[in-house]
Amino acid sequence: MKRLIINFVLILADCLGLNRLFRRWNSDKIRILMYHGVSDDKLPSFYWTLLGRDKFLQQMDYVKRKYNVVSPEFLYKEGNSAPNKVVITFDDGLLNNHTVVLPILKSYEMRAICFVLPLLSEKNDLMWTDKLYAVLMSCRPGDLDFTNFGLGKIEIGSDLDRRADTVKNLQNQLKAVPHSRRTDVLNNIFNKFDLLEGEDYAAFRLMNRDLIKELAQTDQYFIGAHTNSHPILSTMTPDEQEKEIRSGMDKLAEWGIESVPVFAYPNGRADDFNNETVALLKKYDFKAALTTIDGLYDPSDDKFRIKRINIGADTGKWEFRARLSGFFYFLQGR
Repeated sequence: MKRLIINFVLILADCLGLNRLFRRWNSDKIRILMYHGVSDDKLPSFYWTLLGRDKFLQQMDYVKRKYNVVSPEFLYKEGNSAPNKVVITFDDGLLNNHTVVLPILKSYEMRAICFVLPLLSEKNDLMWTDKLYAVLMSCRPGDLDFTNFGLGKIEIGSDLDRRADTVKNLQNQLKAVPHSRRTDVLNNIFNKFDLLEGEDYAAFRLMNRDLIKELAQTDQYFIGAHTNSHPILSTMTPDEQEKEIRSGMDKLAEWGIESVPVFAYPNGRADDFNNETVALLKKYDFKAALTTIDGLYDPSDDKFRIKRINIGADTGKWEFRARLSGFFYFLQGR
């Protein structure tokens, strides 16, 4: 009911011209859209990071008509007086960024930044959050005992929606534990379960090296650094952080890819990186870094704590418009 009321308010606001008004008020701000994947593959339950193709097309059509898509250099440089700038970003380097998104960007003559994970791409592995979902959604019902890891027992039931909620809660729990302990828990799960035959989680597949190199040569994508394997940096020692950041950069250079000097923090919440992370990024000549903290970016803000507009599978037409104009954040008192 609450969501219906909010949606009604957003529709009314758009009809009354409030999005147009807020777009003018916020014309100096940059809208950095954060996506992960675009796919029509059917999963057992709702998964926030995967948008349907039709929804993404609708969003790009609106952006093309109302905003100015610019290159990432305007995140850290002065210039380009065009109002209402938009930067489009994709995290992780999913295969569908190439197969589904690339043709759409071409059709709209837009460019995006794709932040990739070289080690996982090279190993043909999945992101740990996606792999956890894929494994636990396809395994047989039962209890998982993580008492030894301080996580207690976790019930994997037969109802798929409830199971998905359980997996989401486990993902969030694991994001908060030290890197080494999370690795132990994940290894314990992945050694115990394989994907059942016939289950297809192609929507989670990452591009391989050759496809990333191919993407870098198109007019539609810049390639950006996102670490080597997507650990949560604040759960690591400074030496471990440096190894992750540097190894990801080195691998891109080895592949002959010139990446943009913009970094995307894995997971990207305020607690997922720290002052040591920022110092390391500056050491390696990054000019800016993107969080997943939701909001519009004011160019006068800290360039190593840049906000993005989080776009998920449940972001409807009217919410999307209100987020870009800034009216959505005004309603939230931000």
